[in-house]
Amino acid sequence: MLKQKMQNRGIDKRQIRKFEEEAIAWLDKVHDSEEEVKKLVDALRKTTIIPRNVPIHGLMIHPDTGEVSLLTDG
Repeated sequence: MLKQKMQNRGIDKRQIRKFEEEAIAWLDKVHDSEEEVKKLVDALRKTTIIPRNVPIHGLMIHPDTGEVSLLTDG
């Protein structure tokens, strides 16, 4: 769904693929989940492939309770 939305906004498929690769590499290194979410949101806000008018939020979902916590508000 995210990929389709990115394509609908005109983002080149090569850039989407690069984003996917970087996201997977990032996920492999996660140790402090909250801090990593905040870093990723910051990196996404700085990237040139996501338009500035797209809100980017950082959320944490508790795996047992399903409770959602807002870490950064887009």
